[in-house]
Amino acid sequence: MTRCGVGGMTTRTKPGFVTAMFMRDKEDQVWLVELKEEPRVHSFGKSLKDAEQNIRDAAALWYQQEVNLKLEYHGLNDDTLSLREKVLELREQAADLQLNAMTALRYAATLMEDEGVSRRDAARLLGISHQRLQQLLDEARKKPVPSAAEIGRWSGGRGQ
Repeated sequence: MTRCGVGGMTTRTKPGFVTAMFMRDKEDQVWLVELKEEPRVHSFGKSLKDAEQNIRDAAALWYQQEVNLKLEYHGLNDDTLSLREKVLELREQAADLQLNAMTALRYAATLMEDEGVSRRDAARLLGISHQRLQQLLDEARKKPVPSAAEIGRWSGGRGQ
């Protein structure tokens, strides 16, 4: 990532991102971290948070500007790393499902209101407080809710 400039001076070009490789030093109970693309840039920290901040600072000094980091973790056994990946994947799926559930809940609240169901009864039917139902109805007025067919696709057609 270096090139010769005018008069033989070396300048560093900013990469799109650099990979920070974290390794756990079990003996000293610290995280060691270095840049994969530039191993001369390295640091450590007692916690991952400290190590990440330290490598961000070191990379910014090296490249003389902020850089985007891709984080990689090494030194944990393969089962632990695989399980970590699965947990992150499941958490992302759960966040998507939660968003879909909230959208469907908002839609159901508006349908019940349109059908003349009282807010307290609608809240009871949906398993939420009447205050939360009111919040959902307020949100529905601000942004459009999807159609029943669209919500049905989220649940594999079970909602139709």
